[in-house]
Amino acid sequence: MSSIDAAPYAATSRFAANGSQSTARLRRLAVAVLLIWGLAMLGFFFHFYGANPLVDNLKLVHFDAALLPATPHVGAINAVYFVDGECPCSRNLRAQIETFQHSYGASLQQSIVAAADRAAPTVASTIPLDIAVAKRLRAAVPAFPAVAIWDASGKLAYFGPLAAGLDCGAASDSFVSATLRRLSRGQTPVAAPADAVGCFCSTPGSSPATY
Repeated sequence: MSSIDAAPYAATSRFAANGSQSTARLRRLAVAVLLIWGLAMLGFFFHFYGANPLVDNLKLVHFDAALLPATPHVGAINAVYFVDGECPCSRNLRAQIETFQHSYGASLQQSIVAAADRAAPTVASTIPLDIAVAKRLRAAVPAFPAVAIWDASGKLAYFGPLAAGLDCGAASDSFVSATLRRLSRGQTPVAAPADAVGCFCSTPGSSPATY
């Protein structure tokens, strides 16, 4: 094929590449717009319904799975909850942990990592973590509450909020329960960086949570 004949093919290849890059940029832009819109709508709604500690802590948070170190346990599904005991966003977490333990039994190991300078809440059936391990895990968490879940082989399956929206402390019928169901069936989701809009505390909160 001559250089003249090859020119249209080269142009077509460049056009396809540019089109693919443009599509990816549009998708990222659309996701960002939707997240900002959701945040604005939630804030607007609760502005007319009085003060609410959950609304006061409404934030957009980025979770980067690549920053999380290896699982502290191998041999069972492993869930580690990151909690600030004085953050109102962490309410109801105790009940959720107990529900998951009842549902999955010995196939699920659960641990709690508290925010810096906080004591981890005591919940029956949870496994204490080594202080150094807990510190390394906590350093990768951008806000509280959050959860990381690994499969039995140690592969990270999920890292992010317990749930969407204002009720980030309610993990039932949410991201966490969906991930645990898939893992119990032998499926392993792939954890990826994600943005979440919800109730989060990046610093110690002003209202005690109910676990």
